[in-house]
Amino acid sequence: MKPKDWNKGEECPLEEHLHPQAQRTVQLGDVLVGYLHKTTRTTRLRLVITVLGLEVRAPRNATIAQIERMIHAHAQWVLDRLRIPKNPVQPPLSAEHAWQDGDVLPFLGAMYRIHVPAVEERSVLSLHPIAEEGKVVEIELGNVTPLRGMAMRSMANVHGLLQSWLMQQAMELGKERLDHYAPMLGVQWTQLRLGNARTRFGSARRDGRIRLNWRLIHFPMAFVDYVVVHELAHLRHMHHGPQFWALIESVLADYRQRRAIARQMPGITLGGPAVRRPPPCSQGGAKQSLGAR
Repeated sequence: MKPKDWNKGEECPLEEHLHPQAQRTVQLGDVLVGYLHKTTRTTRLRLVITVLGLEVRAPRNATIAQIERMIHAHAQWVLDRLRIPKNPVQPPLSAEHAWQDGDVLPFLGAMYRIHVPAVEERSVLSLHPIAEEGKVVEIELGNVTPLRGMAMRSMANVHGLLQSWLMQQAMELGKERLDHYAPMLGVQWTQLRLGNARTRFGSARRDGRIRLNWRLIHFPMAFVDYVVVHELAHLRHMHHGPQFWALIESVLADYRQRRAIARQMPGITLGGPAVRRPPPCSQGGAKQSLGAR
């Protein structure tokens, strides 16, 4: 099947639910679902949602057409249950968490403990590495731009300071990595925005607009670079076909290992079952993703 091409300005979003052992995929609206097909002695088709994703348990004489008609007929039921988080973001990593002195904060794959100075008037908050070989990260209050509507000109507002700093770091890092990889891929990005989705690491539009999840700042650089390259590659190939993956591999030969990092970082996934290499988008909807992802 020829991958769907996308119109200028049309977003190719990042939402998919792929069973790690999926043999086939089906497009449900703008969501790509990969399912495991099990042949059983049953006399009827059954759809089962497990912690890994969608399983279809079917009699031996069931055809693929029959199976996928049933999935489409129960599309909303399937999506509602797949979207129930199987491995949700842990509280310390949600934007709603009130950061406090002593909390553990993942930053670019390393773990840091937040240290708030005893005297409120002091202007430097610090992150102390849990690993001995790490370096202390100092956050100067005067260098942090408050988030819109957030009053934080006081060390007492630890949450406001840290959240603003994390978003600022995510934006600066995203721009730097986009600038680094865009020439290698022969593309030009036009705008970067930070996202807050629970099931998407990023998305790309043909007109060069990129959206990256701010929580990428918690992950190792190897994974951040994979997400950046993935989204930039969509500026040339708005699908998940062989040309798309070949382009990624031309820049990141180890992209499969980098992608797997998301499943190796307990507590900092975006939710949903693990994903495997996706096939090209079907022609039923807008679907570009790396999931969690």
